[in-house]
Amino acid sequence: MKSGFEIMGGNALKSTDTYRISKREFRATKRKFVDHVLNSDLNPEFKFVKSYHNKQSHGDIDVLIKKGTVDKWDLVDSFDPNETHNNGDVVSLDWKTPNGVPFQLDLVFTSPGHWDMQKTFAAFNGLGNLMGKIARFQRFKYGFQGLRYTAYYDSDTRSVKLGEWVLSRDPEQVFEFLGFDWGRFQSGFDELEDVFEYVVDSTYFNYGCFMPKNLNAGQRHRDTKRSTYMKWMDYLQTIPRVELERPSREKAVERAESFFGVNLQEKIESAREARDWRQKAHETFNGNVAMDHFDLKGRELGKALGSFKSQFENDQEYHEYLMEHDRSRVIQDFASNLQNTQNVNK
Repeated sequence: MKSGFEIMGGNALKSTDTYRISKREFRATKRKFVDHVLNSDLNPEFKFVKSYHNKQSHGDIDVLIKKGTVDKWDLVDSFDPNETHNNGDVVSLDWKTPNGVPFQLDLVFTSPGHWDMQKTFAAFNGLGNLMGKIARFQRFKYGFQGLRYTAYYDSDTRSVKLGEWVLSRDPEQVFEFLGFDWGRFQSGFDELEDVFEYVVDSTYFNYGCFMPKNLNAGQRHRDTKRSTYMKWMDYLQTIPRVELERPSREKAVERAESFFGVNLQEKIESAREARDWRQKAHETFNGNVAMDHFDLKGRELGKALGSFKSQFENDQEYHEYLMEHDRSRVIQDFASNLQNTQNVNK
């Protein structure tokens, strides 16, 4: 281990040791990154993810890369890494600071449509995650994709998803809707505690939305791996408990419609009607009906159903056909298609 550095900064790389580095070394490494890009022929559009000003050590550098401005692997290869870890749109790799210290570099490839939201959501060491918990309690989703609303056929069981609609990808607008001071965010934060105070001062801050009992298993598992979130949970023990009543889905939809000027309820009802329509069509003919009338099962059944559906331009046309004909007619047509397919394959 190198003197003065703590082993393991980011944790994506498994076979290459990387180190936490000081604030000064972090700044120098960011300048090295800029020089590297400027001196290459790749010319990607990029943005460093903001962290609070007085953070004294860093485990990695997060850099947003706008998709379409550079080839992903050309950029990765330009750093000549010993190891890379590809996790969807995030590529982690080992690089070196100007002083030769192995360090983790995370390249986050971001679509142009999500660029502004990603810059905002990723900033300030987990702030986006905390804001997301508040949004969730208010019945919305907040992330790099924007502010979204998800509707289910049965809101209690959430067993059938009707759809998900983006309400806004304008960061300032989203912050206002969620009750956060956009100007204060733009100014940045000196300490991690300032980030925590910013969350507490928001209009819809609610102590309960961060409690493990109100999170699903996946969220609880992810949060326990985040050191910032564990510090946040410790911070919550030092402040007065603020408990708000969770709005109903009806109230949440009404507020979104009023604020964003969208007909969200109309979209939800349209999706519900479409689902009912598809379900009714499915009752006319489905895999179980085919099994009852033909000696088919497993892979053969799947192929026969796929061949039958392939006659139609799309799912809507297929379902319209099912709605326009009774079961006996559909079985007759299915048998005819099955016979034709078997004759072709002989």
